[in-house]
Order: sequence, then structure tokens, then C-alpha cells
Amino acid sequence: MKESKKTFWLAIIAFLFVAVIGIGLWTSRPQSMPLKRSAAETLELLGKTESTISAQDARKILAEKSARYRFIDLRDPAAFIQDHIDGAVNIPLNSLMAPEYATLFKDASTTYILYGDDPSYANGPWLTLQQAGFDNFKTLQGGYALFTNFPDSAYIAERPQFDYKKVFESEQAKLLSAAKATPPPAAPAKKRSFPRKKR
Repeated sequence: MKESKKTFWLAIIAFLFVAVIGIGLWTSRPQSMPLKRSAAETLELLGKTESTISAQDARKILAEKSARYRFIDLRDPAAFIQDHIDGAVNIPLNSLMAPEYATLFKDASTTYILYGDDPSYANGPWLTLQQAGFDNFKTLQGGYALFTNFPDSAYIAERPQFDYKKVFESEQAKLLSAAKATPPPAAPAKKRSFPRKKR
């Protein structure tokens, strides 16, 4: 009796193990958009290309109704339904690399403008798409919040108040020059010890 119960439970455990492995293999798909650029190449490209478009330029594009530009709203569908840029296509962030969009993005004659709620929302997807080899993407400066809440204001990127690299280099140079100018401390004099005589 005990032997049959043991066999029964081993069979169930084996079946569950095989089922989990099978489901894992069945649901895993090859990457839909393989990366064509390394991270270093993408970062180098970041410094060379104009990757953003201002809210004023976006308004001009919308007024001209140019077919050369398409707005991609990366927010969730609920936010998109509430309000969005006219003519924008909603592709939630988690679906951006889906195979059905890979064919859409291959149209090199169209420039796609990514936007989310704030300026940083589209930066990660932009970098990923650049690594995948898509050069026809830009991000909306200031995001949707600036575009809708401050229509006449220009996006002003923050500039650091200090050049920290120069500050650190100058402090390091001061420390090195002080270390060279100061002679090393003299070794403490050794104490002489005299052996005690036993009584």
C-alpha cells in the first residue's frame, strides 16, 4: 500500500515537472527584434544624432498633417483613451518590441515620435529601438505633460550648476600636490628596552 502511494506521488511530481518545462518551452519565443548595435555603439550614436523634437515643432507637424511623421503614445491604453495627441497610435511600452510593430517601424520614410507622460518615459524605448537598428525615431521633448499643459513654453533642459568633473580633478590635484610637498612623517623613535635582572 505504501509503495503504491509513493509511486503515485512520484508520478504526479514527474508529470508536473514535465508540464512546467513544456509550458516554458512552448511560451518562450525567439526575440522578435534582434539587437544590431552594441550598447557602446548606441551611446556613441546618442551624442551624434538629434534624438528629440520640440513641442513647437510637433505642433507644426500636426498643423501640416504631414504623413512623414507618426506619433507613438507609449502610455497605457486607459491614459490614451482619456486624451492623446491627434493621430497618435497607442503602443503600450510592454508591446513595443512585438513582431507586428517591427514591420510597421521598417518604413524608413516615416519618422516616429515617441512620447509618454514625462520626458524620461520615452528615452529607454528610444535607446532600445536604436540598438535594434531603427534610425527613424525621435522623442517628444518634455513629453505629453509639457505638450498639453504648457503649449507656448519652450522645453529648457536642466544644466548642471557645477562642472563636477573639473571640481573633482582640481581637488585631486590639490591633494596630490599637498602629498608631494609634505615630507613623509618620520618613523617614531624606537624605545630602548633594558632587560631586567632577576633577583
